[in-house]
Amino acid sequence: MQQVSVPTNESLERVSGVFDPRLLLAALGAFALGYIVLPALGALVGHWGGKEPWATFLGGLPVVIGPLVSVAAVLGLTWNFCGSFRKAWQLLGFKQFPVRMLWYAFPLAFLLMAAGGAVTLLWNWAGEACNFKFTVPPTVEAALSGNSWCLTALLVTALLAAPFFEEILFRRALYGALRQFLPGAAAGALAALAFAAMHMSLLQLPGLWLIGGVWQLIYCRSDNLYKSVILHFFNNVIAAIMLLLVRYAGLEATILSL
Repeated sequence: MQQVSVPTNESLERVSGVFDPRLLLAALGAFALGYIVLPALGALVGHWGGKEPWATFLGGLPVVIGPLVSVAAVLGLTWNFCGSFRKAWQLLGFKQFPVRMLWYAFPLAFLLMAAGGAVTLLWNWAGEACNFKFTVPPTVEAALSGNSWCLTALLVTALLAAPFFEEILFRRALYGALRQFLPGAAAGALAALAFAAMHMSLLQLPGLWLIGGVWQLIYCRSDNLYKSVILHFFNNVIAAIMLLLVRYAGLEATILSL
């Protein structure tokens, strides 16, 4: 296979067309390892050991570190087949860090989350009008479960792993693969839909689809994955604060009614 070189100063259309299929394989493999295999092993250990302290620890630890393992795996695999960290970083879509964006990233993320929340409300009302009851999102269930390992894993994933790894997987790798066969808008919409579906919440699906689509557009317009990573991080900061309020401030009824 001929190795694809990554340009650094190309137009949006030419850059979005540069894709190495090994990047998608690396991202999907890292996702399977950290988000599926390790949590499944932890669940098996926890089930086998029952309520023993060692089983609780050994069962919860893989769930906490799994997403971080995904980050390390995708970086290591990309580094391996690119031959250097610099080339790997370019292939992953990271360009100059946008320092100025830090000034407005939080309010922009807040407005975008509010827009996603409004879509979720409309979707929920539509479901109620059709006598359909949505289930509680898994993230809220984890916050209310009383299991400290679940909450720790949720916060580690949301604040440390997801903003980085999920942007590589969906905004760069999956979009890049789809872009080989589809127009940019269709590829972006499908990548954003996959991102929304990964959260396993029918209630949140339309809102997350909107948010993921905007992040995809920002990445494509800027050709810099840092920007969508930053917005993803601040979005998750806001979401984490809300989940902590759900758990510790007695706002379950308020949040679940949204």
